[in-house]
Amino acid sequence: MTFENIQVPRFVFLICVAVLCSCDDDYKTIFAESPDERVHQALNEYNSLLKDAPNGWRGMLYTGTGAGYFYYFKFNSDGKVSMISDFNEQTASEAMTGSWMLKALQKPTLTFDTYSYIHLPADPDGDVNGGGNGQGLISDFEFTFFKTSGDSVFLKGLKHNTELVLVPATVEESESILSQQI
Repeated sequence: MTFENIQVPRFVFLICVAVLCSCDDDYKTIFAESPDERVHQALNEYNSLLKDAPNGWRGMLYTGTGAGYFYYFKFNSDGKVSMISDFNEQTASEAMTGSWMLKALQKPTLTFDTYSYIHLPADPDGDVNGGGNGQGLISDFEFTFFKTSGDSVFLKGLKHNTELVLVPATVEESESILSQQI
């Protein structure tokens, strides 16, 4: 093989060959698992965490307008969630069932994917929640898992960064909430 017709000087060719030959394919990864495996593991852990609270969760939602609303959630294995809220008299006295899912976006994300009580503060119709038309009470219904501390779970809204804090409910709290003593 000759290089007489090639315009690249021979020393550039030799440098390229030297660089390619000096590459080290023996490197250590930071994590033992792939990114997909780590995300899948996190989703499984959060799924178990939400479903395995025997008495459900007490939740506090803090909107972008400064309003705060209480929620009670009971996450089920079939993708359904039962909830009660102090948003208004109806939401405080009638449990509503919606659906939820965990999905891997940039971070593991909890999505309430059917219109339910958690959507009321986020509804852009000001007549629904007393907020501004087009923005509601500046709230979310899709949340990333921000952190866990002790038995509490801290979530951040995807669109408005609203905070949702979940704390496992006790038997007494669950019974009281479900018997309309919210």
